[in-house]
Parts: sequence; structure tokens; C-alpha cells
Amino acid sequence: MVIIKNSRLHFAAHENCKEIAELLILNAQDNINQIPLHFAVITDSKEAACVLISHEADFNSTDHLNSLPLHLVWNIY
Repeated sequence: MVIIKNSRLHFAAHENCKEIAELLILNAQDNINQIPLHFAVITDSKEAACVLISHEADFNSTDHLNSLPLHLVWNIY
């Protein structure tokens, strides 16, 4: 028996849910629960951060240390 483990993004694609797929891509978490907005902040990628926020990235998303993207700004500066 083959067990297939699909993500929420797979299901959104299967059901043709464009809005859900866009949201999941914006807020896709890595293995330490960081989303692309965390990376943009860490690397001081202001333009990328603005694009992510303007497309409704979840700026309240916490990583494995319960850090918000805004918390990471304080760590950098």
C-alpha cells in the first residue's frame, strides 16, 4: 500500500482554490516555522518584505522560538 502525504497547498491546487494557494505560498513555513517574511526581515530585504506584506503575509506568524518577524528586526538593529 502506498501512503501519499499531501500538504494543504496540494489540496488547494486539487480543489482549484486560488486564494488559499496564494495564502499558503505567502505563509509557507520551513522546518523552524519561519515564513518568507521572517527571511526577508533577517536578510534586510525591505522590498521583498513590502511585497509579502502587501500580499497579506502573516506578520503575526511565530517561529520555533515564538519570534515574530518584527522581533527579528530588533535583533538585527
